[in-house]
Parts: sequence; structure tokens; C-alpha cells
Amino acid sequence: MSRATYEGYRGGKKWIVENPRFGRVRVAAPDETTAMVAAARLWRTKWTAIDFYTSCVVSRA
Repeated sequence: MSRATYEGYRGGKKWIVENPRFGRVRVAAPDETTAMVAAARLWRTKWTAIDFYTSCVVSRA
């Protein structure tokens, strides 16, 4: 599983972001939304794209 960190985040919260098109990634981020942002950056896509945003599932790791 890939790993990502939200830019500048040094806290301990971990999230699993899943997207049927891109797969699954473990992200260190302060909340669910910023976890999606970090995952989108890793996958080189826009997190605000409606097809990305609506198909993401974010859960606590």
C-alpha cells in the first residue's frame, strides 16, 4: 500500500483513502478532507473533480 502525508502535517492521525480508479493509500493528515487532498496529489489528479470526490472512501487507519 502506498503512503502519503498532507503537506506540513506532523501529527499522528492516519487515514485510508480508497478510490476504485486509483486504488488505496494510507495517509497522515489532520482530517478526512485533507487526507483526500494528499491522496489526489499522490495520484496526480484533482481532488475537487466530482468523479474523484464522490467515489472516495476515507476511513480511520
